[in-house]
Amino acid sequence: NGIVLLDHIVRLRAGGMERLAAIREGVDVRLRPIFMTAATTFVGLLPMALFGDENEGVSYVGLSIAVAGGLAISTITTAIAVPLCYTYADDFIGWLRRRVARRGKQPPAPQALPAAQI
Repeated sequence: NGIVLLDHIVRLRAGGMERLAAIREGVDVRLRPIFMTAATTFVGLLPMALFGDENEGVSYVGLSIAVAGGLAISTITTAIAVPLCYTYADDFIGWLRRRVARRGKQPPAPQALPAAQI
């Protein structure tokens, strides 16, 4: 889910869109398919979570509840965490590029004269 959202945001930015507008557009466009995909999996796990019985001594009720709960929480968190992490990473990369560019424009450091010239 996060990769789908992030890919769309990056494509919008590559098309020339401003960062905040690209994040808003990406979340608006991609969040519905992400929620729909997660909902189908969640609904598919409900019968096993609610009516699961033991098959040959093994019960999958706990597993289905854990998977469904994790999927529901991670899908909701995707809408917040991915854009936030993308913003922080983009700010850090911009800072790093400015730092490297500034370092390249500085005059070279003075070098010590050889002992023969002193």
